[in-house]
Amino acid sequence: MQQMRKPGARGMNFGARACQQQLKLDDRQSEQMAKLRKTHFELMAAERRELTTLNRELRTESLKSSPDRRVIQRLSERIGRKHAELARLKSRHITEVGSILSPSQRNEMQKMIESRPMRGNCGAKCL
Repeated sequence: MQQMRKPGARGMNFGARACQQQLKLDDRQSEQMAKLRKTHFELMAAERRELTTLNRELRTESLKSSPDRRVIQRLSERIGRKHAELARLKSRHITEVGSILSPSQRNEMQKMIESRPMRGNCGAKCL
């Protein structure tokens, strides 16, 4: 059974609060960011579930005694399109986040991202 994290534990709202403090977001911006994060998370989760299914199908087909190369080709192409869609969703989210930030906050956000380039899907927990 998956262990539930406590609200505010590292990995849940910790990054959002740290982002809010570092960027000095006002209440309105914090509210907008929370909505953006929620929507983005839901969209990305659905896309990742589909990607996981496609990868599972690709593995299954690849491990068959006589794999069908056409099926592998089609699955590979679908996986590529799914990765492209994930990239578009991420870009759209970053654009939406940037639209609610002031120019100085956007600069600070860029510094946050660049300071943690190898952290999961993005450098800043705000995104």
